[in-house]
Amino acid sequence: MSVRRLAVAALAASVMAAVTGAFVVWHYRVGLANTRREARPLAVHNPFSLTAAARFGALFAVVLLVVKLAQRHAPEQGIYVVATLAGSVDVDAITMSMADAAGGPDRFARATTAIVIAAVANTVVKCGAVLALGAGRVRVHVSIATAALLMASLLALALV
Repeated sequence: MSVRRLAVAALAASVMAAVTGAFVVWHYRVGLANTRREARPLAVHNPFSLTAAARFGALFAVVLLVVKLAQRHAPEQGIYVVATLAGSVDVDAITMSMADAAGGPDRFARATTAIVIAAVANTVVKCGAVLALGAGRVRVHVSIATAALLMASLLALALV
């Protein structure tokens, strides 16, 4: 992989990270970080449990299989559909699959685009969860931040 391609991918990720960071600061400054509703007990689970690892391994295997099938039967659009579907659940599996698949110059751009698409899909799903489960100003703030991140993602894809 050339240094130029890596720099372009890093720039694309940096644009998205900068927008996200700016909205985190904005959200904190307007006081939503200190606003608390009635305290509810938080269910904490062990992230290193064997069940969680097996679930991730199974998801990764399925995503890897679907990515290989998409590369064989629909190399361009198929990868992006898989990235959207996989990203709506988890970004890690599709990111690792795409990193494995990014062999040549044309594949690198496609893999980077697929990772950005997966991240955007994941963000949209999480925004939907906030809209469905959240209340008050947090819904508006998350919606604005998500819209800005979508625009930054389009800019990042233009850079790739």
